Amino acid sequence: MVASPSEPESFDYPRWLWLLVGAGVTFSLWVPLGIAALFSARRLANLLSLALGSPGDRVISLVAVLVPLLLSFFLSSLGGGALVGRFAARSGILQGAWAGALGAFVAWGLAAVRGGLHPWPVALTSLVVLLLVGGGSAALGARIGLRRRARAESYRQSDRPPLDPSGSAH
Repeated sequence: MVASPSEPESFDYPRWLWLLVGAGVTFSLWVPLGIAALFSARRLANLLSLALGSPGDRVISLVAVLVPLLLSFFLSSLGGGALVGRFAARSGILQGAWAGALGAFVAWGLAAVRGGLHPWPVALTSLVVLLLVGGGSAALGARIGLRRRARAESYRQSDRPPLDPSGSAH
């Protein structure tokens, strides 16, 4: 659907709703990306242990698992923040960061409920890392989304004719 010049480029819903939407998008993107990251992490750990000749090295295995998972969470938080920055009318970079942090807290909470965060220093460290990665990348995504919104609004206000659904100008 192509927006007409009279339609707004952002939606005026309450900020708290955009926090929930951003967190939901972050978590929804992370589920498939996290599965792919776990699959690639196993392969990466096997390749690294073969290349370095020490199959039992825990540090190599830990890095091989954490880097793809954190990268997948970074990308999903970036997407959730970009959505908030682009379409939330009264929201900005701060709301994008909070949405990413809320998505991180939801992911951490589900892992904690499932019993995957023992002992407590692991749980606390993983929470802090997820909050920093989620909030920071979602803030970056919100900044990108705000730029896209400004560009769309300037395009909408220019003298260019609107496009019809076939993609050609009237």
